[in-house]
Amino acid sequence: MRLTLPLLALLACNSACDSGKVPDDFRWTEGDFACTVDVPDAPDVDGADWVASSPPTSGDIIILGTSPAAPDRVYAGSGQNGIFRSEDQGFSWTDVSGHVAHIYGQFAVSRGDADCLAYATGQGFVSANGGDTWQVINLVSDEPQGIQGLAFLEQRLYVATAEGNVYTAEDCEGSATWLARIPLEPSTVSPSTTSSHGQISSLMWLASTDTTLYAMFRSGQLSASNDGGRNWVTLATDSTWMNVTLRADEAYLWVVRQNADNTFDVQRRTSGVGGSESFETVATLPGTASGGFLTEGGEYLVSSSTGIWSSDQEEIGADLQDDGRGLYSVGRVGTTLLAGYRGGVSVSPDDGASWGWTSEEMVDLDISNAMVHPVCPNVVFAGTQCKSGLFRSEDWGMTWTRASQDMHYTMGVALSAKEPGEIWSVTDDELLRSLDYGDTWTYMYPKGYGVAGAHYHGLGVSPHRPSTVLVGSVGSGEYSDDTARVYRTDNRGATWTTSSTGLPASTESFHVIHFSELVPGAVLLGTYRAGGGVSHAGEGSGIGVFRSLDFGKTWAHLSSTTAISFSHLAECDERIYAATEQGVLVTDDLGDTWATLLPAALDSEVLNVACAGDRVIAVDPAAGIFRSGDAGATWEDWTGSIEFSLQEWESQLGLELSPDGEIAYFTHPGEGVLLRGWE
Repeated sequence: MRLTLPLLALLACNSACDSGKVPDDFRWTEGDFACTVDVPDAPDVDGADWVASSPPTSGDIIILGTSPAAPDRVYAGSGQNGIFRSEDQGFSWTDVSGHVAHIYGQFAVSRGDADCLAYATGQGFVSANGGDTWQVINLVSDEPQGIQGLAFLEQRLYVATAEGNVYTAEDCEGSATWLARIPLEPSTVSPSTTSSHGQISSLMWLASTDTTLYAMFRSGQLSASNDGGRNWVTLATDSTWMNVTLRADEAYLWVVRQNADNTFDVQRRTSGVGGSESFETVATLPGTASGGFLTEGGEYLVSSSTGIWSSDQEEIGADLQDDGRGLYSVGRVGTTLLAGYRGGVSVSPDDGASWGWTSEEMVDLDISNAMVHPVCPNVVFAGTQCKSGLFRSEDWGMTWTRASQDMHYTMGVALSAKEPGEIWSVTDDELLRSLDYGDTWTYMYPKGYGVAGAHYHGLGVSPHRPSTVLVGSVGSGEYSDDTARVYRTDNRGATWTTSSTGLPASTESFHVIHFSELVPGAVLLGTYRAGGGVSHAGEGSGIGVFRSLDFGKTWAHLSSTTAISFSHLAECDERIYAATEQGVLVTDDLGDTWATLLPAALDSEVLNVACAGDRVIAVDPAAGIFRSGDAGATWEDWTGSIEFSLQEWESQLGLELSPDGEIAYFTHPGEGVLLRGWE
């Protein structure tokens, strides 16, 4: 990390530099680099091999599922962190997520076979062995296949889409055939997205008894079928009903109505299709409801921002460590009451008189990127590929706490050392800023300007002018954006503009944004082939590095890079290192020319590179981790005991060095954050 600014940095000054003098706003001096929080002594990290830090815990338990076929078993579904199974009424857990990170739709367990369960994320999945393995639910139809509702009637699984199409599958199999379409009232409108972090966001919901199926759409339309889903009638409609709270047994049909005055009504009616019976309100409570649960004994439980309500016992104490967010879900299995929330699951054996934590197994190891604070080296940030978002460590990466703000798919963190407490974080669809080293966050939203559905990847903060921030997007995928773009603010996010002059209409990812430490206003924009992963697949246009000499206002393609995909850039001692599909490259002239320091393995690519002084580390999943102590002139294998087994979409691997180069950090999806001492 350089702490001085040579006069040759005048090359890229804007009009403020025309006099030939570096303005104070640009000048880097050692006095500018002052950490305003306490920095504890660095730990003694083993240099013999990589060691795992304490894994960050994670919860967001939005739904709990049980079956009378296994009285002590309970499943927990997370909006951010997959699926967990407990065999002891919720006191310990096993991760059975497989490849899943999110549950946004429904979760259902067969009453006759506790090993048979299904969940919905827009796509549906089913397991016949308690979650040990999963298969995709294939809808045998040409209709749209956005699966939302799931329910078991006897041993048959029913699947419903937001459009009201109902399918059925036998014996916990993955092939579901079309059965009927629920007639929709004109007011029943299905939004195009279900994404929501930390809460269920289902467009429609199914419930069942031994004889009847119920379906409730987000519009509040409630329909029912008593002939196995072939014919449906509309029972009632109330737009204030929360469809995710719908539960049914042979006695009652339960639902919660959310009111405009921050209260909610618990309502019920007698089960059945016939008749015109209306719902009665059995309780009105303060707060916002979040979920419902119906026990085998007919007790209806409601979780909310203020606690738990029970139809048997009314209010139940829920004094939990929930960050003031309230509960996401509630359930009961055997004699144990369970509460799901942001921190995981808490259990009470005495109906809320006392609570205990049971979330030790609910950890998030899906870490894909990291950033070490350049002037507060004890502060380290780590972001997840698809799960719980951003974590922060204040003890050099040894232990972690989750960010106070939900951040789905954290792509990266950036800051200017001139403003050490001002931290920026970009997710796949949001931009956030903290002014207190990451304690609290504010959404900054570089959206609009005629662009819908932007999918962000790149992030850069000017080291010389911290008010300038650049965000890069992806030009392909499930989102509606049709080309990659760069967004720029020159006033710390108060206003934004699209800043893509000179950039092509690229289908790729504007993945890495690197402001030069030496030259004020100079920026390198590295593009990354979008590939064939889960979210987007590009066509190969717009590859290489683009350079700006005016803080990202205009760009020019560097001709020496037009066939190379760049995933990361790191700068030390007047050299910029690049992780590319050809290997580790280096430039000392702002990208005009590049030299190869470490070739990539056959049919592979280097995914990340980091440096501190002359120390450089790089990772190539097909070859391992390598380090150099002489600025890349020579390399040694530094993989140690790490094994690479990455899924197609796991194309991000975090790699960092502490500013003094003494501690290396490596993040691996499925392994978490690993540390290693240089010596």
